[in-house]
Amino acid sequence: METLLQIGKLPEGNEKFNDFETFLRLIVAARICRFTDQCKVANEIARKWAQIVTKAFSRGTYFQIDYDESYIQVFGRKPNGGRLADFVNFYQLSLMLGLLDKQTEARMLDYVLKHENGIYYVYENRLNIVPEKFQSKKASRYLAAIELLSRYPSGKEKLSFAYDWLKANQQADGTWNMGQTVKDGVYFPLSDCWDKAARITDSTYRINKLFTYVAT
Repeated sequence: METLLQIGKLPEGNEKFNDFETFLRLIVAARICRFTDQCKVANEIARKWAQIVTKAFSRGTYFQIDYDESYIQVFGRKPNGGRLADFVNFYQLSLMLGLLDKQTEARMLDYVLKHENGIYYVYENRLNIVPEKFQSKKASRYLAAIELLSRYPSGKEKLSFAYDWLKANQQADGTWNMGQTVKDGVYFPLSDCWDKAARITDSTYRINKLFTYVAT
């Protein structure tokens, strides 16, 4: 992965859209940083994205023009395509953990929670509105978005409404059951089977793991 990060090119060749190399390095750096903070190239890419987003919120709220100007300054070209023209994306949000100052982080989370299209690659609706149906794939994707944002220090405060939603759907014995239809091969199952007992075990494990971020 580090070699791929350095050369910026897939073995089979890059996709034919402007700035794919930047996008590729973003993806690979985000994955590397989930496992280690010892990769200098990945860390440098992470700092570049934190710089861009910090500038985008420097006037107190998000300004696309500031994002674009900072992107050009950092990467030497305009952001092209939906995956780069907007930072509300799984990869950027994964990569900037621990790199934003407290004020920027709080502003950024407020913006992401109200973003009409949710988080690209994760959840497609506004995050400040909880899903109507808890036992659903939509709720599982929503939970994935909350899991991502909860890793930011400001998440404990900003996401309190989502934690209340989870508590409201907790069963009397302290467990959770997200239901049979939530099985998608991505987030569930965690167990080797998918009977009712396994669904409860998987759901409870996943949600309790999320609450560990709230407690820290």
